[in-house]
Amino acid sequence: MSRSFTTNALIVISMRWSERLLGLLSMIILARVLTPADFGLVAIAWVVIELLDLVTDLGVNVAIIRKANPDDDYYDTAWTMRLIQMTFAASVLFFGAGQFSIFFGDERLIEILQTLTLFFLISGLENIRIIDFQKHMNFGKDFIFFVARKLPTILITISLALAFQSYWALIIGSIVGKIISVIVSYTMVRRAPRFCLSAWRDIFGISQWVLLRSVLLYIDNNLPKILIGKFINTNALGHYTLGAELAAIPTTEVLAPINRVLFPTLARNFNQGTETIRTLSRVLATQAYIALPAAFGIYAITDDLILVVLGQQWSAAATILATLAFASAIGALSSCASYLLLADGRLSILAGVSLLQIITFAIIFLLPEGGINVEHAAEARLASNLAGGICLFTLISWSSQQPFFSAIMGSLFRPIAASVVMYGSLEWITPMLSEWIVIFRLLTNITAGAIIFTLAAYSIWFILGKPDGPERFLLDKLMMRWRVR
Repeated sequence: MSRSFTTNALIVISMRWSERLLGLLSMIILARVLTPADFGLVAIAWVVIELLDLVTDLGVNVAIIRKANPDDDYYDTAWTMRLIQMTFAASVLFFGAGQFSIFFGDERLIEILQTLTLFFLISGLENIRIIDFQKHMNFGKDFIFFVARKLPTILITISLALAFQSYWALIIGSIVGKIISVIVSYTMVRRAPRFCLSAWRDIFGISQWVLLRSVLLYIDNNLPKILIGKFINTNALGHYTLGAELAAIPTTEVLAPINRVLFPTLARNFNQGTETIRTLSRVLATQAYIALPAAFGIYAITDDLILVVLGQQWSAAATILATLAFASAIGALSSCASYLLLADGRLSILAGVSLLQIITFAIIFLLPEGGINVEHAAEARLASNLAGGICLFTLISWSSQQPFFSAIMGSLFRPIAASVVMYGSLEWITPMLSEWIVIFRLLTNITAGAIIFTLAAYSIWFILGKPDGPERFLLDKLMMRWRVR
């Protein structure tokens, strides 16, 4: 991996972790103030919001990143199309709120959804040129943009929740956060867009497949929430939603920033053939050393993690969290391959993979043997992510004419083996700490798990003849710093 790629990835990781630490603090506080049913009700509202956002998505961000040298008219057209999209979505949301409430069987959704109309209208005003931070890999400014809008939003949401102890804190907080985002966008990029549609044909040519993929991706991501909200209740949906969010922290908050840098990198250098595949393989190997131990670790400490982070009232989310930890890890690793296909413009394949995951989830969830319950939904999510991941990597291996699949297996073996050793060790250590205070037991297990995994990973690497990989990269960096000192 190049120096610039590594540097940019570290900047974005810092950005995401700063945001996530604030979000985790917010989650810890809000989980003790609000109930699972409150989170479930708001989760249903966001399912509807995301549906309208993605169904009307015109793919302007992807179009700008892929366009070599977009001019002012191109940016202005993208902003105008985005504003039209948001206005249309807001109208549908306001007048369709009653139908959505009937579908989910909760009249409170009418007032919530009509209030969230403001979220769409304000979103459409955001300065489109903010996407340049990602396009030109200026992730320092991207970091500032995230923090400047996220910190005040979280503080306002927490203050509202403590004051009113109502789900309305989440609704109002999101609207205020979007107002802050718009203000910050024009503060950081002074050039204001204007109404223009001169480049709409070029953008819409890309957006057709983007729209199809967005719809399928939405269904893939939100089908569990839709079915749980429809067939079970908001309490179960609250457990699933927060369990999924907590499970994703160790993986997506590190791997998503890497992929955020990977997309523009691949878009610029896609035609370099073997070098592109080599870059992807190295990134995947690095990601595996983060995602896999995180999943095994969460599985080992699930009960204590729930008690410390969320509290006793969320104990029913333990099984969900354990299963979704693996689903999140697989999904995060698979997204690496998705960015390669996105950089090549092969959106039809990505749409097909999303459809495969939707069908897999629906079949497994609706099987009578499993029963309609939230734990079975988590299992179906794990199976669908696994099916999609295998499909993605198989397609890339075939299309690239490179031994990519065998390279993947070689990259995954060492972190899987080290993670299994870590998990077995934690299963042996945990009973000996049963009398400890829960937070100390949790911190001890996390520390022990990190040490054991590191020792196991380097032992396996050494036994296998010290092959090229993340182990050597990290060791070389440490040795270099040691020599400098």
